[in-house]
Amino acid sequence: MADHANPSPDPDLHQVGRHVLHRAVIIWRVRRHAPVAPWSAGLEVAAPFDRIIVTAATDHISPAWISQLAPDGVIVVDLRGSLAGSLLRLTAIDPEVAEGTFLNLPGAFMPMRTRLDSPHRNGESWDQVFDHRNPQHGTTPVNPGLVADNRSLRFMTQLHLAGRHLRGFLRPLSGAELSGRCTDGSWFTANLQPDDDGLFPVAQSGPQRLWDTVESCYAAWRRLGEPNIEQFGVTAYHDTALQYAWFDHPDSHYRWPLPL
Repeated sequence: MADHANPSPDPDLHQVGRHVLHRAVIIWRVRRHAPVAPWSAGLEVAAPFDRIIVTAATDHISPAWISQLAPDGVIVVDLRGSLAGSLLRLTAIDPEVAEGTFLNLPGAFMPMRTRLDSPHRNGESWDQVFDHRNPQHGTTPVNPGLVADNRSLRFMTQLHLAGRHLRGFLRPLSGAELSGRCTDGSWFTANLQPDDDGLFPVAQSGPQRLWDTVESCYAAWRRLGEPNIEQFGVTAYHDTALQYAWFDHPDSHYRWPLPL
C-alpha cells in the first residue's frame, strides 16, 4: 500500500507549485502597494521584473523602470508626445541602460500625469494668449495635408518638435487649413489648397517658427527614404537628460533628445 502520510515528492509538480505561489505573492504585493506610488516610480517592493508594461503614455522613460528590470528584462511603453508616438519595446542593456525599437502599433493610453485637477501632461499649460496681430507670411512647397495624414511623417515631425508641447494638428470644419499651437505661444496656419504656383500659403508667429521646423523635418524624411516607424528606436539611460531617439541604429547621425 502507498504511504499517504508521506507521499513521494513529484519534482515537476513541486516546481509548478513554487511558480504559482511566487506569482500569487507578486500579485498580492502589486495590489497592496501600487495605489500608494506614482506609476513613474515603478514598484521597488516587487522588483526586479522580467517584463514591465506601462499602461499610460509618457514622453520619456522613467529611471525607476530601468533600475527595476531584471537582466535582459523588457519594457513596453507608449512613448508619445502631443502630436504622435508609438509603442516602444526596450531591453535592459545593463542596470542603467535600456534600448530598443518602436513597433508599428500606435498606443492609445492617456498621458501620464501627476495632477488630478488637470487633464494635460506634466508641465503643460494652455493659458498662453496667442498673438495673431502681425505674423510672418510666406509659402511652402510642402503639402500640409501630407504632413497631417502620413503617420510616419507625423511621427518624425514629433521627434523634430520634441519637448515643445505642440497641441497637435487641428483642422476647422471647413477643412481649409491646418494649424498648430504650442504652449509657449508659437503657432502656424497653412492652407490646404495651393496657390497658382503650386505653393501653400503659411502664416506663423511666436518665439519659435514651428512651420520652419516642419519643413526641415519633411526634407530629412524624404532624404532618409520616407522611413517607417519601426526604423526608429530609443536609448534610455538612467539619467533622463541623456535619453534620446535615433534613426536606424543608436550611433546614427540622426538623433533627437527626449522628452518628446
